[in-house]
Formats: sequence, C-alpha cells, structure tokens
Amino acid sequence: MVAHFLCTGKRTITNLIKRLGKHSDSKFTKYFYVIRKAKWSNFESSRILFLLIIDQLLPKDARIEINIDAHLNRRRGPKIKGLGYHRDAVASSKHQKVLTTGHNWLVVTISVKMFGSKYKWSLPFLSYLLTPEKALSSSRNEADLKGKSRHKKMTKVVCQIILQIRRWIGPKREIVIVADSAFACREICKTCIKHNVIFCTQLRLDASLYDFPPIRQGKRGRPRLVGQRLPNLETLLNDKKQKWVRLLAPWYSGKTKELDVLTGTCLWYHNTVGGVPIRWIITKDPKGENKPIAILVTDFRICAEQAIAFFVGRWYIETTFQEINQHLGLETIHTWSDTSINRTAPTIIASYSLACLIVNESVKETGIEVTPQTASWYEKNTVTFSDVMVYLKLLILNKRYFSQWGKKQRCEKIDVEDLFRLIACA
Repeated sequence: MVAHFLCTGKRTITNLIKRLGKHSDSKFTKYFYVIRKAKWSNFESSRILFLLIIDQLLPKDARIEINIDAHLNRRRGPKIKGLGYHRDAVASSKHQKVLTTGHNWLVVTISVKMFGSKYKWSLPFLSYLLTPEKALSSSRNEADLKGKSRHKKMTKVVCQIILQIRRWIGPKREIVIVADSAFACREICKTCIKHNVIFCTQLRLDASLYDFPPIRQGKRGRPRLVGQRLPNLETLLNDKKQKWVRLLAPWYSGKTKELDVLTGTCLWYHNTVGGVPIRWIITKDPKGENKPIAILVTDFRICAEQAIAFFVGRWYIETTFQEINQHLGLETIHTWSDTSINRTAPTIIASYSLACLIVNESVKETGIEVTPQTASWYEKNTVTFSDVMVYLKLLILNKRYFSQWGKKQRCEKIDVEDLFRLIACA
C-alpha cells in the first residue's frame, strides 16, 4: 500500500517492488502471490472501512448520504474474468453510443465534508463486479464458460447492498441512497421503503403514475390496487395551467440556482411488481440553460429543495472516479487471474478513502493542515485529492527517512538514487 501511494506509473507488482527499493531482492516472486494467494475478505474489509469513515468523519447520529454508481474499467484479454461490452460514457454522446470491453464495477460511496472544503467528498468503501449474463464469444476463461453460478442482475445486487448497509448501521440511523436514472427501479424503491431507507433518483418523464386507490366502501370483490391513471410528467411540464413554485435550490459547483418546481405524490405502478408510493419533483430552468428533469423520492417528508440537494450531490462520485484513474492508476492494472481481478480493483478504489483517512488523522495529530497546490497560472482556493496525495507522500517520506534525524541512533544507509526518485514522486 505504501508503494501504491508513492507510485506514479502503472500499478504493476514490478513497479511497486521498485518503489519499495526491493528490486535487488532475490525472492521478488513472493510479492506476486499477495494479491492472488493471500487470504482476506473483500466484504469484511468493506465493512471495516465503512464503519471507520462514519466514526471519524461524520458527527454522531448524522444522516448518512450514500451514492451508488457503476464505473467502467477498460480491460482486454481472452482469459480475463467477467469481461463484457458496456457503454463508454466518455466516448459516447447523445447521438452515438460507444461500447467498450471491460469490467463494470458497482461502487458504493459515502458523502462527507473534509479539509474545510465547501464541496462534499465521495469516499468509496465497497466495490462489486457486475458480470454479464453471457460471456463474450472470444472469452477463454473457465469460470465464465463453465461457471454454474446464477447470473445476478444489478438491481438484485443493489437491493442486497442496501439490506447489508442497514444491518451494519442498525435500525435507527437515517440513511439516504442517491443514484442516477439507471437505478430507477421499483424493486430498489420497495427494498428501501421496507428497510426505512430514503431513496432518491431520476425518474423518466413518461413513467406510469397512478393515483392512490380510493377507500373501499363495499365488502365484495377484490380491493383496487391503484386509482386513476395520472397524466405523464411530460404532459404536466407543458401544461400552462400548472402552478409552478420558484425557489433557490443548491446546484453544481457549490452554487445556487433559481428553479421552477412542481411536485406531487402518487403510485409508481407496474402489474409485475406492484405499486410504489413516491414523491415526484419536476424542475425547470426559467432561463432555459438546463433541461427539465424529474426526481423521485421514496419519503414524502422530503421537500423539493432537499431532494434537489440530494440529487445534485450525486455528481461528486463522478469526480471520485476521475481522480482514482488519474492519481491511483486504476486503468493501469495488468492482473489476469480470477482472484486478482476480484481484489486489485476494489483495493485501489478503497485506497482513495484510506488516503483521506490517513491524512485527516495526521492533520488532527500534527495540526499541519493540507494546503492547495497553486501556481501563477492556476488559482485554487479549495483542497482537492491531488493535494491530499502530495501531503501523504511527504508524510511517508518523512516517516521513512527523516523520522530519526537529530537523534543519537545508528541510521541505516540510504540509497541516494532511490531517495531522489521517491522525492520526485512527491
């Protein structure tokens, strides 16, 4: 992990050995067995990291905001487990859909405020590999071709994660889960309502919405499940008779924005799943700069302004994905064994949260705060993850090489070339 934080290139075992200064070790092959043969549980480590983030970075009994999203890790190779064709959000556009082979990781994060920043940080603690239903035609992986495990859909995985988070926290702590439109599913909404979890996501404008069933007066016949069919949200959006309310809502980049809001309650119904009671919120930009969107909330007590704040706060997980690729080298891993695939990417993703926790604890102990790295052509007033990595690298170097400076003890010999290389990394 220390070599991973100091490394600036590809996250291969060879590069990590060089960063540790063990390139002359004759037993270097044992380092390759750590990811592949060592025994540990990803699920148990996720629970420990999750509880650690809550204890250190959240006030007691505070609301827990959790973001869920899928992240594409581009990989190629016939023997790599779990590869599939997935939509590449970077290369795709509104008019063209681009598919890329790789791993689709379901990442769960917690939104917290750190280092005096006005933005929230999205710290990941759990990652799950979403395997395709059918293996690729070019795949030669035995687990994909001869595997007997039943395929698990993304909605089923999310429901199980919600249930597990509630078990970790307990029945009383308030939890809010925010996701994008890909997770707008009645099964997820029902699971959240059953386990007292608030779910917020984007709703389609043509969703099938119904009124609540009327009070039953007679005793004969089966009671009605839903009331009358309500007009689509797109129809309400273009209806000039609706009374819109203008409010100042939180927006992206820590700003506020005037929005016209229309809200209501109804049943989101389908005959295979049943009805789900929801509150819908339609937002419309009076200046016409942004497209209107519909937001879904499973708790009727949440107001429109708070629901918009939840949904806008989901964007910080996209920033986390970008910083993990840029500073932690997620897309540079070359592992190919099944066990390494299930461990390496989740470990790199979780190291983002681990780095923030280490730096936050060091700031409390030493009192030396993290400062933004600025330049004459780049003005930055808030701390970002690049500043955290600089602080962490200097912390490692000071602990490793300069902690005994000035003491009357025998100092170990230091290779000057390795020392310069490590300082250059920081």
